[in-house]
Amino acid sequence: AKKLYYGVIVADFFTCIAEISTGDSLKSVAVVLDTTLLMRLLGTSGDLLREATKELVDDIQALGGNAYYFSHTYEELVESLEALAYQIGRKLEMNRESAHALASGETSLSSIQMLTREADIRLGELGVTQHEAVYSRGDNRYQIDEEGFVREIGGYRFEDHRIRWERDAKSLALVIRIRKDRRTRKLSESDSIFVTHNGSIAKSAREFLEFSPFDVPPILTTDQISVLAWLEHGGGINDQELSAKLAAAC
Repeated sequence: AKKLYYGVIVADFFTCIAEISTGDSLKSVAVVLDTTLLMRLLGTSGDLLREATKELVDDIQALGGNAYYFSHTYEELVESLEALAYQIGRKLEMNRESAHALASGETSLSSIQMLTREADIRLGELGVTQHEAVYSRGDNRYQIDEEGFVREIGGYRFEDHRIRWERDAKSLALVIRIRKDRRTRKLSESDSIFVTHNGSIAKSAREFLEFSPFDVPPILTTDQISVLAWLEHGGGINDQELSAKLAAAC
């Protein structure tokens, strides 16, 4: 069943990316991670997802890329860590991943509190640093319709998620600015991509900006990065490695 699912995401990969260059698929490409991936990398979702996300970062680096976060993503990360510490301290409901990690002893209130102060240091140790590009609403170069993208992903229907989607729109806008709105069929020439665990966001971005099936989309999913690594290994992978990559794709 695992290998069947992997076959499905391989097929999905080739509907999004037409050309890859063996050995340097992400060479000189800035790969920016979303907040959920940063949280997982820091261990707030337990050991399995921490290790799987670390493997994702290792895959990015092995493919010649560099892993980053945007400054507005880091702000969201700290806010999320502070909210999680508050929920744990007052025994309130929290996200399912963190609740499981807490119950199993794989995270704790003290570790979360430490991360609220030192997340950037820990991320740097794990090979993920802040990208130099900073979002500015007054920067109209290669501007996309950010409000339109928020509406595209449902911002008016679910106002409690609107701030999160506005940050996704900022990330999409920054990737397009870094690329100078240039479109390419080769990953190694794409300059920057945003990586998310949320496949619907990636699909919405591709459709909203009317990227053709042959253009490298501005947002990729974790499973598509896993496929890149799989292809780099010549299409060979053992069950243990497959399980880790599927965990990263959740």
